[in-house]
Amino acid sequence: MKISAKGEYALRAVLQLALDHHRQEVTSMQEIAQSQEIPLKFLEQILLTLKKAGLVGSKRGNAGGYYLAKGPDQITVGEVLRITDGPVMTLACISSPMGCERQTRCFFHPLWQEVNSTVEGIIFSTTFADLCGRPRGYMYYI
Repeated sequence: MKISAKGEYALRAVLQLALDHHRQEVTSMQEIAQSQEIPLKFLEQILLTLKKAGLVGSKRGNAGGYYLAKGPDQITVGEVLRITDGPVMTLACISSPMGCERQTRCFFHPLWQEVNSTVEGIIFSTTFADLCGRPRGYMYYI
C-alpha cells in the first residue's frame, strides 16, 4: 500500500477539520495549510476534490473557509484515501476484477488477500473521530 502526497495531505486536511469541528465555525484554507504543513496551492486542489466527493463544504467571503459536510464519526481514513488515491491495494491479483492468471496456483495470493482485508478493515473502520480521540503517537499492532 502506497499513499500519495495528495492522499497524505487530504488526510491531514480532514483531520484538521475534524479537530476544529466542535467550534461550529469554518476553518480557513490558510489555517489548515499552516497547522498541517500543506502547500497552499496543493491544498486548494485537495479541498476541491473532497468537496466534489461530499466530504467537505465551504463558505465564501471574508469569514469563509471549509468545514466537514458529515460528522468526524462518519468519515473514515479509507474513504478519504479511496477518493484521493483510488483502490487501497494496487496488486493486479487483488485489485483487478479479473484477478491474475496465476491466482489458482499462486502461493502468495491468499497472503495478499489477507493483507488487503486487514488493511482495509483498519482504515475503513477508523473514523476521524477515533483519530481525534487518540493520543498522538498511537501505534497499531497487526
